[in-house]
Amino acid sequence: MWLLIVAKIVTHARYVTFQMAEFAVPSQLFAEILRLIDGLRPQSAPA
Repeated sequence: MWLLIVAKIVTHARYVTFQMAEFAVPSQLFAEILRLIDGLRPQSAPA
């Protein structure tokens, strides 16, 4: 039960962090940061 509570807290904290980050930096810079983070994901193999 406590694990579910902790998971909800972590999810909420991530949401709040992104809300704060989006407010603190210009939206274009924030979008660029998210694009760069997305580029770090491993590419899926072609089917």
